[in-house]
Amino acid sequence: MAASKQSFCIYCRPHEINDATFRYVEVIRHALVKAGLHDLGNTDSLKTARQASHVVTISCLAAARIVLGHHGARIIHWFQGIEAVERRYLHGGVKGYLRFLLWSCMERYLLKHAWLKLFVSEEMRDFLGDRSTPSSRSIVMPCYNASIDAPAFVGTDRYGRLDLVYAGSLYPWQCVIDVLQTYKQVLKLRPDARLTLFTREIERAQSLCDDAGLTGVQIMSVSPADLVQELRRFSFGFILRAEMSINRVSTPTKLSTYMAAGVIPVVTTATPALVSMLSNTAYKVVVAGPDAHADIANRICELSASSPNSPAVYRDYLAIFEQFMDDEVNAGRVAQVIGAG
Repeated sequence: MAASKQSFCIYCRPHEINDATFRYVEVIRHALVKAGLHDLGNTDSLKTARQASHVVTISCLAAARIVLGHHGARIIHWFQGIEAVERRYLHGGVKGYLRFLLWSCMERYLLKHAWLKLFVSEEMRDFLGDRSTPSSRSIVMPCYNASIDAPAFVGTDRYGRLDLVYAGSLYPWQCVIDVLQTYKQVLKLRPDARLTLFTREIERAQSLCDDAGLTGVQIMSVSPADLVQELRRFSFGFILRAEMSINRVSTPTKLSTYMAAGVIPVVTTATPALVSMLSNTAYKVVVAGPDAHADIANRICELSASSPNSPAVYRDYLAIFEQFMDDEVNAGRVAQVIGAG
């Protein structure tokens, strides 16, 4: 079929396009348009999807519906996470194990039959056992949801101050309790330090602070559109994760959100893709585990005491964005594969 006759759609439920997924999906969309395909838009209608030569899926269930209902489609599948393992983690007992088996089968099928596979890290591609060949196309593109905000780095001396921040949900794997315990250690070294939590779960966040014996922690809820602007005043942002396979393959969008606003990320080796992306900058805090509270506090204070230079931070972070989190670069890579197919 000639490229001019080809079309594509994003086949997903409306709720699956959210703050964490929107940017990634739009990069894929831009790539397909660049490759000459006609955009049929987002849809959860199998009837509409059958009109497309290429179907983008972002969950195993959606991909399975396309496999069963649109046999001739070229499936472009984004492996957001390791869904089978996630199901086992979220659901216990026999039901959890059965879900694990079912999702494992779907993942194996997509690894073998998807026309193009998108992974968020090399660790994910390795974990799932992707074996790329000329007829098995796959690309690694990390998750991100922000572009670098150059004015955020102008005329600021924030790094000598300790305005710490956590932005996100309060799920256990986000290690927010460890953030609070680390902050208690920071206060022993720098009583002038401050912590702000940006979360929609205001009451839950306050309860966690009370349990930790912390007062004066600022808790706020802001829209995703306003978050980068709000983050301009902070010096260090937490992305703590414990060692587990789900974290090992992930690239949390928090990294781009923090760095876009000039916030120095505090990460653990449990997310090696983040550590790799930060390998060429000194403006980071990398620790072994989220529960090393005193060590994390010491490293934050040491880096703050060195008073990082804002222009230098900007140069390093800009290079990271240009290499890993540039829409045009990533869309071009995907478009090249589409065009070659």
